[in-house]
Parts: sequence; structure tokens; C-alpha cells
Amino acid sequence: MFPITPLRWIGLLLLLGVILFSAATIVAEPFEQETALNLYQAIAQNGTTYQTINLLAGFGFILVVVAWVLLARYMLQAQRRWTLTGLTLLALATLLWLVEVGGRLTTTTATANQVSTGTAVPTTFPANLGVGLEPLFIAFLATTLAGLAILFWQVGLAGLLSKRWSLIGAAVIIASGAIAALTYPWVGGIERALFYPFVLVLLPFAIFLLVRR
Repeated sequence: MFPITPLRWIGLLLLLGVILFSAATIVAEPFEQETALNLYQAIAQNGTTYQTINLLAGFGFILVVVAWVLLARYMLQAQRRWTLTGLTLLALATLLWLVEVGGRLTTTTATANQVSTGTAVPTTFPANLGVGLEPLFIAFLATTLAGLAILFWQVGLAGLLSKRWSLIGAAVIIASGAIAALTYPWVGGIERALFYPFVLVLLPFAIFLLVRR
């Protein structure tokens, strides 16, 4: 049996993951385009930057998930079934995100280079992977928001945070992510749908874990 990781180390890991993922969404500003054509053109012109921010976002997300896996050991005695459900959703989200990032580094980049030479812009999945709210990203976003909300709710039941704040945090995760996804106008940079749950909820929680006694 491995020893339980101290909460401060978990908080530091969570903080690092949130910072890396959020930094990737901010640096991705050149790819926040209103049309698929403009996005493909931006990718073709800034291919190295596009690949870098996707790798950065992928690594940041994995750190966030690892932090929750470590934190779950504090919560399993409170509601084992719900904690395992949240972890399962995050594991599925990680798999979907790895496929998404891998597709962007290969398929999306190749398509962008073709579109820049005059090829028609693809409009159906999976040819349009990495552009807007395509099915793979929607599945990733839904599993991530659900998994994080469930686990944050369990934080209160485990006594790591007050039940009121854990419920509020869970609600903010779902609401901010859903609202951002539905209202964000650009087909590129759609990771900002997770930027708000990360910054509004996970960032303060990470700092709380770092400073709590």
C-alpha cells in the first residue's frame, strides 16, 4: 500500500496543472478565429506554436487528473461509489483528450496545410477534428465537467472543505463550463470552456490545499 500523498503536494500538483492548462489557452489567442477557414490559415502559418500549446494543454490536464487521483484517497471512505464514478469520468476524459490532442497534432495540422493551398474546408467529423465543438471535444468537455463536479462535491462530504462550498464549487464547474462552451464565439481556442472552471474553482482550491493546516 502506497502512503497517502500530503495535501500540500497534491495542491501544488493541481496548481501546476491549472497554470499550464490556463497558460496554453491564453497563448492560443492567435487561433481564436471565428471561422474554420481562418483557423486553418492561422494553424498553417503558426504550426509550431499550435503544436506547442496543444502539448502544453495536454500535459497540464494530465497533472490536474493525477492530482485528483491522489486526492481521491482522502475521499473514498466518504462516498466510495461516487468518488470512483468521478475518477472513471476523468479517466475517460483523459483518454478523449489524448486522442483530441493527437488528432490536432496530425490530422488538423495536415488539413490546415492543405486548406492553405486551396483545398476545401472539411465540415464533417472526423475530418474537422480540432475545429469548434466537434463530437470528440464535446465528449471530452462533458466527461471532464461531470467528473470534476462529482469529485468536488465529494470533497465536502470527506470534510476537506465545507459542504456548502463544495456544492457551490461543483455548480460553478458545470455552469461556467457549459455557458462558456455555448457562448464562446470562436472555433479555435475552445479550451476556454475549461479555462473558467479551472480558474474559478480549481485554482482557489489548489491554493487552499497549499495553505491549509
